[in-house]
Amino acid sequence: MAYDRYVAISNPLRYKTVMSWSACAMLIAIAWALAFIIAFVMVYCVFRLPFCRTPEIGHFYCDIGQVLLLTCTDVQGHRAAEVTTYLLGLGLFTIPFLLIITSYMYIISAVLKIRTTEGRRKAFSTCSSHITVVMVEYGCLGFIYFRPSAEDSLDKDKIFAMTFMFMSPILNPVIYSIRNKAVKEGLKKLTKNNVFS
Repeated sequence: MAYDRYVAISNPLRYKTVMSWSACAMLIAIAWALAFIIAFVMVYCVFRLPFCRTPEIGHFYCDIGQVLLLTCTDVQGHRAAEVTTYLLGLGLFTIPFLLIITSYMYIISAVLKIRTTEGRRKAFSTCSSHITVVMVEYGCLGFIYFRPSAEDSLDKDKIFAMTFMFMSPILNPVIYSIRNKAVKEGLKKLTKNNVFS
């Protein structure tokens, strides 16, 4: 999406050419292929290890880190599986985040070249929804996976995981539709007719 916004703002006249159906299909295929490969490697690394602890995960979903906690730590290959899953997770988090940041640096540079204030406001408004969703999702992921462990970390993990898994899907339609003209007009009518009081 960041690349889509970059093309729409930086090269609006070439948008249809650059973001063709084949380009979109290629971007989707790359995302799916990388997700499958990374998931396969993580699952292979963890599930080839023997399990020593009770098969009960203290979480509400089966995260690879939670499953890794159930494996025997004194077996050969445990540390390698731990490092591999951490590095893959770090790459999965960092590379897209850096690409999004780079894309938005180009977008901001292009927007600042727009001469009119109204044009700049519209361009920034186009990107605000995506930036909001990215901040919520990456913020939660960062807190879940990249902070020092503590005694109460499992409870915090559950809170951030709940936010990531439930709040993002709930917020997405709200965030992306709030800019829609029909939604804005509907909200104005609702407040004008005092429906909320």
